[in-house]
Amino acid sequence: MSNLKKYMTLSMLFIATLGMAAQQALPLQAGSIQVNGIAAAGEYNYFSSDKNIDLSLRRLDATRLAFNLKVKTTGWVAIGFGSQRMNGAHILIGYYDSKPVYEEHVGVFNLHRKTTDKVLIESVMLEADGFTNWEGIIDSTRFTSSGKLELILAYGSRDNLTSKHQAYRSLVLNLP
Repeated sequence: MSNLKKYMTLSMLFIATLGMAAQQALPLQAGSIQVNGIAAAGEYNYFSSDKNIDLSLRRLDATRLAFNLKVKTTGWVAIGFGSQRMNGAHILIGYYDSKPVYEEHVGVFNLHRKTTDKVLIESVMLEADGFTNWEGIIDSTRFTSSGKLELILAYGSRDNLTSKHQAYRSLVLNLP
């Protein structure tokens, strides 16, 4: 085997190992949270922060997932479940304009449209000091059955449900 092939093989193995090590877990933590728009200390057992998006999660039981999305924007925020891309994701998208305005959408290729299929059980959205904070509980049954949870997160600068995102990211969590 040539040195170049050995180098490429070792590099690919190293990258694959890093990817597997980087996947984080979201264990079940039975109990409840107070849905008030604020992630209180000890309420969540998973936290991630990147691209001005703070995400806290907690699996309350086999069918319910709590989330807290804190984003540095006064525009719209979104969290999508079931896909690492918009296509196929069940998306909660909303903004605060003297009161919360939100809808549930489904991703179709690189677009999304309103759906009558609901997963949001309860939520509170607040806006203060340049941040939008959305806390809620969803019926997570169909998003967690594979042993992993795929998510997309995004935000925009406008108070509407259709403008293009300023930033987005995706992640996958193992469900032990």
